[in-house]
Amino acid sequence: MEQEVYGKEVAEIICIKTDWQDALDIRDDGVYVKDGYLANDPGEQAFTWTPACEMDWCGAPDPLTAPSLPIPFTANDLAAFILDGAGHGIQGRYGRIEHGPDEDELRNLGMRGNKVRKVLREAYNLAQRAQFSVGTDNIEEQQRAADLRSAYADSREEAMSREKVMERVIVGKHADGSAEYGDFIPREEYLRRLARVNEAVAEKKEEAQSANAESDSNHAAWRNAMVNQLLKPLSTQAAAAQVVDGAEEIEPVSPKFEQWRLLWRAVSFDENRVKTAMNELEHFTPTGISEVVIRDEKRTSLREELTRIAGRKDWLALQMGVDMQLAADRRYTMEEMNESRHPLDVDDVVKRVTEMALANQEIDALIEKCPRPATEALADQTDTVEQAPLPPDKSTRKPRVTWRDLAWDYVVETYSSRPFASVHTFYATLVNKVGNEMTPFTLHDRELFLMDIGQSVAEKTIANNMKEIKKAAICRKSNP
Repeated sequence: MEQEVYGKEVAEIICIKTDWQDALDIRDDGVYVKDGYLANDPGEQAFTWTPACEMDWCGAPDPLTAPSLPIPFTANDLAAFILDGAGHGIQGRYGRIEHGPDEDELRNLGMRGNKVRKVLREAYNLAQRAQFSVGTDNIEEQQRAADLRSAYADSREEAMSREKVMERVIVGKHADGSAEYGDFIPREEYLRRLARVNEAVAEKKEEAQSANAESDSNHAAWRNAMVNQLLKPLSTQAAAAQVVDGAEEIEPVSPKFEQWRLLWRAVSFDENRVKTAMNELEHFTPTGISEVVIRDEKRTSLREELTRIAGRKDWLALQMGVDMQLAADRRYTMEEMNESRHPLDVDDVVKRVTEMALANQEIDALIEKCPRPATEALADQTDTVEQAPLPPDKSTRKPRVTWRDLAWDYVVETYSSRPFASVHTFYATLVNKVGNEMTPFTLHDRELFLMDIGQSVAEKTIANNMKEIKKAAICRKSNP
């Protein structure tokens, strides 16, 4: 099956109302940057880059003539387009890769915007998957570099004023008593004062330049890796061969590594299937009582299924160990990325469903025989891991449980622990704590996820509750 392609009309709707829509020239064969913006792009920082700049494989388009986004285009093309350059403005409207697309903006596309919504969701999903292998763009590092640039500029301006570098010679007074200025100070004196300014801010200048060079280099490397993940031709065989160094030398607990990997792969596909179904259900609007009942029953069923899958993955992770799990996860991600470019046909889908069912049966049988890891080292690890609580009895479960019921105290406690410069920094801290300490959250596509209610807690959700979080944190500090 070929990937779905989209035309000029969809591209036009995606590009309107974005930060840099005035810079874009949407033609029949692609989205280009207008010549005037290219000619006035300082340091090639804003508009010059296109995904073609990262393509060095045989048959790749020429960056001198290639559009920023070809038309017709696929979801992979769009995912690469929004990474940087003129396409980066799309993140300004629909949200950053880690947290988008913004559902409110998608709804604003109207009844006829189905194709636009579909390709935006696919593109963001593909970019998030690519970041799983590549890593996220270091926004905090870029902000630090920008802050140092600004600090240097402010210091230089203050030094220029202090040294009166642009001073003009007073030659007399006007009738009203105000000073009458003549020429600027002599050039020799100007150069002496300017040298004192440069000496005073030399350290700040060097610090800013060093930070910006490192930030630009890291961003360029991330951008290159992302485009290669999204667009470089890659067969399933080649993807499977790309494993972390030494992964195949790991001595696994019985059975062998490849058998563990196939089990992990099947469960990961199963988990993705259930989460995709839950996401679709969240955007389904029932039209009657019967549809509400069916939706609620389906949601309950999916949550229970997701809990069972999480149990299987937790058991597999303990059996495999960290290194082997990472190797299996990378292979799975590579294969998933490849399938996003070449979707499965009907026969392959049936085969996949069968594989998942058989894998689930095998894992359940293994869990029954060996509920704990087989090696002493893994057994030691489990001694410090608290057993997951059983799901609450349905008869006692409170109706309409929200994220605040499950995670509010943890969020407030985390916010109380130290100062945070922004909501994004705070959210990133919550994300980074998953897997490193006891937390009510898991992760799904680099977003906080609550397994008990099958819902994500996005950065926007935290931002909307930030005022209350701050108040609760102050109260906690006042009454420890």
